[in-house]
Amino acid sequence: MQILNIGSGSSGNATLVYDGETLIQIDAGLPSKKIKEGLASLNKTLNDVRGLFITHSHSDHLKYANIYPKEKNLHIAIVYL
Repeated sequence: MQILNIGSGSSGNATLVYDGETLIQIDAGLPSKKIKEGLASLNKTLNDVRGLFITHSHSDHLKYANIYPKEKNLHIAIVYL
């Protein structure tokens, strides 16, 4: 299993988790350029992400959740604390 922390802090948070088969993203608080760079380091694209888990509803965790293609069948879970 690979865990890639793309960024963590008040300016934005995003982590990728990949088990060699399924790729999920935890939080989407970073611009698409940063997310795409992280995905590229795993030889993946936005289309490869199967799920998006938002840990809570602060902008540094969900501001860029809309970067995924609208036609994509992406499973999204948001935890409200």
